[in-house]
Amino acid sequence: MKRIVLLLLLISSKINAQEHFNWGLKEGMTTSRLSGNTYKGFHKFGFVGGGFIKTTLKGNWVVALEIMYTEKGCRNVPTDYSNSYFLQLSYLEFPLLFQYRINRLGIELGPGYGFLMKTKEIIEINGRDYSGTQSFNSREVTFNIGAHYTYSSRFGLNLRFTNSLIPVRKDPSAGGKYYQYGQKNTLLALCLTYEFGNLGSIWR
Repeated sequence: MKRIVLLLLLISSKINAQEHFNWGLKEGMTTSRLSGNTYKGFHKFGFVGGGFIKTTLKGNWVVALEIMYTEKGCRNVPTDYSNSYFLQLSYLEFPLLFQYRINRLGIELGPGYGFLMKTKEIIEINGRDYSGTQSFNSREVTFNIGAHYTYSSRFGLNLRFTNSLIPVRKDPSAGGKYYQYGQKNTLLALCLTYEFGNLGSIWR
């Protein structure tokens, strides 16, 4: 995480000299699930944080590139103490977003590419440990859609939905038809953003 911050500071020193670019930091929390298994609901909470650079394309259109550390995964809510499941997948992600802004409100969408940095999976069924029975893919391709609200010239709130475009792991249990497509991350993230730069070129 320290290396990411140093990289952002280095980029910002170059960007601030160009009046048509902004850069900023964002931090927040996630709630996520893993489709393709029997555990329903967004019960896994995590952290998301990083930075971004952006520039105006034309009119109200803005393009932004982000560098984000994101925690995803899944957790069941057990009805007894015999079965438990916990999964945390930590990614370094690079979303490329196209944003359309009207005054203080904007919508955004675009693809993302992620590198899996760390995996923690705990599986316990009837007192037996099945952790680490099948590994996850080291890369992830995502689709992102969200909204951004600016409540001052520098501060804003960002709400985003992210879903894997390709499975992050094949079905580990050889289950029925629903599971044969593999497992995908589904995530909701809420972040506070802070922006530097020539704000007049971005905000309307």
